Amino acid sequence: ADRSLIKEGIDYLERNLSCNFPIDHLAHICNLSPSSFRRIFTKLKGMSPVEYRNRLRIRKAATLLRSGMYTVGEAAEEVGIRDIQYFGKLFKRYAGINPSAIKKGDS
Repeated sequence: ADRSLIKEGIDYLERNLSCNFPIDHLAHICNLSPSSFRRIFTKLKGMSPVEYRNRLRIRKAATLLRSGMYTVGEAAEEVGIRDIQYFGKLFKRYAGINPSAIKKGDS
């Protein structure tokens, strides 16, 4: 039953991955308080909404980099991360390698 409470918020997040909106916006979409939304989300997904968004962004960025059609900066921009240093840190945290390693074909 919890999933149905936040499904619309999860769908919105997944469809608008490159948009930088506050997580409270997702709670509003679901007609929940921000704390209720976060609690239910974390219970269902095993991570916070922010962590979930970051994981999805890095997964998508890795796919873009593997395509060979995007630079690291372009991939970061495409997934909504404007700060290249921050993108590099997130990428290393979630993918275990530097984004430039994928670009060079080391993966």
